[in-house]
Amino acid sequence: MTLPLIFNHKRRAHFITLVLVAIAQATLAAVSVWVVKYLFDFIVTAGDGHWGQRPLLAMGYLISAAVLLGVLRSRERIEAEALGQSYAHAVRMRLYDRLGAMPVRELQARSRGGHLLRFVGDLSALRQWISLGLARLGVALILAAVSLTVLAFINPLIALTVATITAAGTLAALGLGQPLHQATRQARRCRALLAADINERITLMPVVQVFSQVRRERGRLVRKSRGLRDAMLARAMVIGKLRGTTQALVSLAVALILGAGALEVGAGRATPGAVVAALSVLGVLTPALRDLSRVYEYWHAYRVAMDRIRNYLGSASGSLPGKALPPLRQGPGVIELRDVSLGDSVKNLSVTASAGTVVAIVGANGAGKSTLLSLLAGQIKPEGGRILLDDQDIQHYSSASLRGLIGMVGPDLPLMRGSILRNLRYRCTTASEAELQRVLDICGIGNFLESLPKGLMTRVVEGGLNLSTGQRQKISLARALLGRPAILLLDEADAELDNPSLEYLRRVLKGHNGTVLMVSHRLEQILSADYIWHLAAGKLIASGPARPLYEQPGPTRELLLHSLEQVA
Repeated sequence: MTLPLIFNHKRRAHFITLVLVAIAQATLAAVSVWVVKYLFDFIVTAGDGHWGQRPLLAMGYLISAAVLLGVLRSRERIEAEALGQSYAHAVRMRLYDRLGAMPVRELQARSRGGHLLRFVGDLSALRQWISLGLARLGVALILAAVSLTVLAFINPLIALTVATITAAGTLAALGLGQPLHQATRQARRCRALLAADINERITLMPVVQVFSQVRRERGRLVRKSRGLRDAMLARAMVIGKLRGTTQALVSLAVALILGAGALEVGAGRATPGAVVAALSVLGVLTPALRDLSRVYEYWHAYRVAMDRIRNYLGSASGSLPGKALPPLRQGPGVIELRDVSLGDSVKNLSVTASAGTVVAIVGANGAGKSTLLSLLAGQIKPEGGRILLDDQDIQHYSSASLRGLIGMVGPDLPLMRGSILRNLRYRCTTASEAELQRVLDICGIGNFLESLPKGLMTRVVEGGLNLSTGQRQKISLARALLGRPAILLLDEADAELDNPSLEYLRRVLKGHNGTVLMVSHRLEQILSADYIWHLAAGKLIASGPARPLYEQPGPTRELLLHSLEQVA
């Protein structure tokens, strides 16, 4: 996955407009330099005090030019911001596409704070460089080229003086480039660590409070906050040197222009108006010189952000099936695994689930049960073997069509912020009212909705933490069932359910027409399945009809008897 081009058709139009605005500003500034020279020389040499029409027209031009320059500068800012925001939007969508295609293991391995920093901080650095750096630099270069050219015609020595100061400012900025880049990288790293830490502390604050670790976690936060403070101060020191050097060069330029101007006027090679014109050119270039430090600052922040974004988009594990792949055709729901492997989690697994059957996946903790469901859902790619759905290798078809055929419940699929209705309809937004009511009835959600003042419109906080565990499980199950998916994957969907709620789950399994694969630790639930797959250390050690497998001696019976003792 690659980055979008900065100058696509739409953004190219914004940039061309910026160039035209810059040319218009440069033209006005160039003419103003000539007018200032003429007007000052006229005032100095006029002896009768009568100005006539031409000086008045010159003054009128300068006033009009000042107003028009203000309008053009406003337009420049608007076009520059539109250019930067357009590119930031394009990159943001590319990042989201990458996030949506990211395998579950990689997603879980990355901190949420790092994700947030990429979407907010890094994109802000990109936008600032394009809007406030690249655009302003382009305008400043055009202004400088035109203004210095005009000044060269007025007096070459004075023009050379101004050009030398401008070049010195550029070299000073380049000399501080490497320290600024290193300081910017360190500041971003510290910001990412702090963002990740704060995000985790917010999520786990109930744990911190219950175990009385607020003071200890505060100490961790203090250390990371101080690290960011020191990194930002180091960066500020480099930027301060850059801006101080620029300001010193601007002040030096005034002195040098006056000195060179005095020599040229004394030698008769220039008029006083030429010196004033040179100072006018410096007035035009001063904002560009002062912006040079900010432009350089934006450039290095942009480089650091782009490195992180390219790494994020370019990692090999992110290339999941894309939009160009054909969709899966819906069939009866036969699932077949042929020699499927994934590290130590799943090892050479070959097994078939017939259409319309309920399969209970059992095994000790770490046996690979949840990993197997993630493989079937297309959340993780197998390292070897093939997964077939109705004789279709899911790796050769679009992931969107696969997930359209699957409903899933699991601990890693929490409820989202919004209403209960939004959560229920999230998988299938086009489901009819009759279908929604069917799911509400079979999952027993109507019973607890009556106790909520806003019913289906009751707001759910992030993760559904304002609801009971059982209520969250019921809503998650209903969300997975809506639209009658061909495949239903249940990862401990019966956890934390009381006996009445378990009855609703049994009704769901009995009434569902598709294929069901469920991970459960409840013996009664397991024995209600048609088949059992017994995993141990990623390998399938037993499979077959549930009751016979339970009744015959062997590892599966021992496991299930142990589970019965745990539940009891």
